[in-house]
Amino acid sequence: MSSFTVTSGNTLRCKGWRQEALLRMLENVLAVGENPSELVVYAAMGKAARDKASHSAIVSTLQTMDEDQTLVIQSGKPIGLFRTHKDAPLVVMANCNMLGQWAKAENFYEYEKQNLICWGGLTAGAWQYIGSQGVIQGTYEILSRIAEKHFHNSLKGKFFLTAGLGGMGGAQPLAGVMAHASTLVVEVNQASIDKRKAIGFLEHQAKDLDEALALIKTSIESGKPTSVAVLGNAADVFPEILARGIVPDVVTDQTAAHDLVYGYVPSGFTLEEVQQLRRTDIPRLMSLSRQSIVKHVEAMLGFQDKGAVVFDNGNLIRSHAHDGGVTRAFDIPVFTEAYLRPLFCRAIGPFRWVSLVNNPEDILKIDELLLRRFGDNPIIKNWIALAGKHVPFEGLPAVLPGSGTVTGLNWPVR
Repeated sequence: MSSFTVTSGNTLRCKGWRQEALLRMLENVLAVGENPSELVVYAAMGKAARDKASHSAIVSTLQTMDEDQTLVIQSGKPIGLFRTHKDAPLVVMANCNMLGQWAKAENFYEYEKQNLICWGGLTAGAWQYIGSQGVIQGTYEILSRIAEKHFHNSLKGKFFLTAGLGGMGGAQPLAGVMAHASTLVVEVNQASIDKRKAIGFLEHQAKDLDEALALIKTSIESGKPTSVAVLGNAADVFPEILARGIVPDVVTDQTAAHDLVYGYVPSGFTLEEVQQLRRTDIPRLMSLSRQSIVKHVEAMLGFQDKGAVVFDNGNLIRSHAHDGGVTRAFDIPVFTEAYLRPLFCRAIGPFRWVSLVNNPEDILKIDELLLRRFGDNPIIKNWIALAGKHVPFEGLPAVLPGSGTVTGLNWPVR
């Protein structure tokens, strides 16, 4: 259980609601984070603050600062509180400030070990993460666009293969079921499988690949969507599925492949062995991870060659494969260019809102308002209905609508 809690109700601990709002969002990202005791929110190393002393200093400053002051945070560490004005930002921050030739993974790991820098991700360091629910709609909309473009607008009876059940990837099985796909997720960490099952994002865990594929086959034949996880390494399981002559309809990956040291787990190594290498031999671990990613991406290309719709889900797996010698790695399209950019061009994009007093009724009221104002928008109408039926709350009642010029959904947090 997380040692971080989310404050509810109308009681102020700060001098104003603007400061209180930021404090509660900081609390929320840790309450729903993957490893809050180390301030890690998601993606192996995405932190809300650089270290515990920095976190404490940020909290105390938010509680005591005036509304005409601005707190400056550099890579997770507060470095100054300045008198500005009431219309200025309360907090200005930047994360992982590395430029030019210094912007290399090897340098980052060295500076991170010296506690000189931290990576905040897109929403961890900005205190905007709302749990795996935050990417469910984005994942669902990507799958919906694939269905629209390739499968006559339906993934019913289609096989969706992916990997990764971490903070981001954990949304995939639920999003797959919501899109009516028969979804198989490969995950190397049993704890991540257990977590997704416990919160209702995942339906089944198979004891082995044979059972997993049998469950998927039954789902396809019945037309009833399901989600199945199998414990294993995608660099082993993807090639095995390909070798059996089984071609999924849709393939992607959302392991922490962006991070060759603290995220991705190379084939043939246990989690404990990888933890040891993180302490003793980072260059070797990076090499091993890249070798596994080569196998991983070559299998994805094999599926693509046989007719599967394959895409990169934004985790740099193509880049690392290319660095490892896979010259065709970028034949796999990235999800932003292939499926999200056309939505953005139509002013359809993600927005977040949160009930700061931790009242789910606030989210329901926003849903109702959006349905009154934008009920003629099928994307908004569809998503609000789906979210209310399928998506549990995590942390504060928080919402990341993503498909509609303005959208709403219903994402409670427990």
